[in-house]
Amino acid sequence: MSSMLRLKYFVSLADNLSFTKAAQECFIVQTAMSRQIAALEAELGVQLFVRNTRTVELTEAGKEFYSFAVSALNDYNRGVERAKMVSASYDWTLKIGIGPQEHLLLEPLLSQFIELYPQTAVIVDQMGYRNLQKYYREGAYDIILGHRKRLPEFDDANRIEFPGIKWGIILSEKNPLAEKEDIMPEDMSGQTFVSMTSINMEQFEEAVHQSFPGSKFISANSIPLKYMFVRMNMAIAYMPGFLAKDMPSGIVFRESSWMNEPLKDDLEFDMVYRVTAHERRAQAEFIRIASDYLTSGGDKPWMHTQRE
Repeated sequence: MSSMLRLKYFVSLADNLSFTKAAQECFIVQTAMSRQIAALEAELGVQLFVRNTRTVELTEAGKEFYSFAVSALNDYNRGVERAKMVSASYDWTLKIGIGPQEHLLLEPLLSQFIELYPQTAVIVDQMGYRNLQKYYREGAYDIILGHRKRLPEFDDANRIEFPGIKWGIILSEKNPLAEKEDIMPEDMSGQTFVSMTSINMEQFEEAVHQSFPGSKFISANSIPLKYMFVRMNMAIAYMPGFLAKDMPSGIVFRESSWMNEPLKDDLEFDMVYRVTAHERRAQAEFIRIASDYLTSGGDKPWMHTQRE
């Protein structure tokens, strides 16, 4: 019996808290379900469920194991789907990783590429910068897009800059600063900031403390959670202007001219690709399209900060 199948049975039982329902969901008999759960517990060396004749409950160890089991199953199923997709009748495969807010930067580049090369199996993953670094180093992606300060120099990589990106401050409509069109540095002292990154967090907090005395910090691990904290008026946040058009209601974006010039090098986004990428046709063509587009000048979608 494969470990993945046992994980599937465990998750089903954890969701249903009934051997009968879980067995029906997995198309096996109840005794087989019971045996496989017992085998998984023996394999792990921990008790995952408390059972009696009427109820089934997760133990604390089972609750802890649950989220990891779900994640492992999702990764496995996604891997199977990818393997099938790559083995299908596609001419090329292109693997791209992006940070938590870079989907709007990727869209115009990928749109042009797919229009020219529709028979390409395109794989795109969005994640935090720490995992983006890790998986790029492991060779999982041909190309990555991210915030320059969150992506260190890689030995085997080239970079192309996204031009014209402006940053600003997002804040709740309830925040008194929302009434100001241009928020100045002196307005920021004593505010609570929400940050999404654990990379260089100490340096970030130190820099903000120096610029804005009395500042506090909370963290979020996703854009929606960051928006939630801001909308509830628990914090304000730095935000690239290209996300302003898609913000939920209750939040305002204020471009800060004083921030974009002095901090220019800290606020840029790059496309990073392997030096050897030109040896593969799909990667070479995507890099050519992206390079032409990013260096051509003119208006770009991410240069706009207002809702249409």
